[in-house]
Amino acid sequence: MFGLFSGSSKAQWEVQLLREVLNLIPATISKPLLAQLDAGVIKGVRHNASDIPGCSSFKYDMNALKAFEDETVPDYTITDIFMGQKKESAERLCYSIFVSSGLLSGYSLVPEVSVSNVEIGTIDCKEFRLETKMDNPAFAELRTIIKGSLLNQVNPSSVYLVNVNGSDYFHVRDFDDGDFIGVGYDGALYKVTHEGPSVTRLPNSISDLWKL
Repeated sequence: MFGLFSGSSKAQWEVQLLREVLNLIPATISKPLLAQLDAGVIKGVRHNASDIPGCSSFKYDMNALKAFEDETVPDYTITDIFMGQKKESAERLCYSIFVSSGLLSGYSLVPEVSVSNVEIGTIDCKEFRLETKMDNPAFAELRTIIKGSLLNQVNPSSVYLVNVNGSDYFHVRDFDDGDFIGVGYDGALYKVTHEGPSVTRLPNSISDLWKL
């Protein structure tokens, strides 16, 4: 417990904080989310990538996420989780966990501080609650990259970050065979295939995601 934040990666720290919190809420909620952590679905974290206060979004391992993604599951937020900081005089923190399409999609920590400042022994889940309406942090970031008719074709619940061969792509549409269409940080469309995996840039002239 006391060595929680001794790892070399901030992503590791944040996954461990997630685990500590999920272990304190009922198993009916936490069990499928802890299974994602055990499977290594979360590959990294992006900070301050959207207009949601104190929000960070998770990046996924492409090979691990398919076992957990379920677009029939309504998006929800686990919120009103409180914790203190290592500095005794510092303000109490409010922690929220975002779940989209059954996947852990991100978290917020308000006021915004590094998770390394969290005092683990102060985590308080007694007042936690579920909100069924949420802002998907990955979609909030995608809105800053693509606009107009292309963005309007995207289901916000279907958007999440996937790391493929060292690069990040926003998942926006699945094919029946498990391949998907992604958007890069350059705003271009890519077809990502599981075999390999491989990434192919699509022509700039494409205007309809559902005719591919």
